[in-house]
Amino acid sequence: MILPDKYVTTPYSLLGQSALLLKFRRPDMTVSDLWASVQDVLSYERFLLALDFLFIIGVVDLDRGILRWSR
Repeated sequence: MILPDKYVTTPYSLLGQSALLLKFRRPDMTVSDLWASVQDVLSYERFLLALDFLFIIGVVDLDRGILRWSR
């Protein structure tokens, strides 16, 4: 579920997990670095879905293996 609703709370929604990724962002970070930061909190599947969601809405881009965050 992308958005929280009656049955899915915000931390378990894709929107909430994408926001969690934004808390861990740093400049010049690779996908592996970001995964190492959140692997105790998210499953790999949810990590990829959240990262894909951020890419689709234009928040993050991949440039030569480095994540570039929009402002």
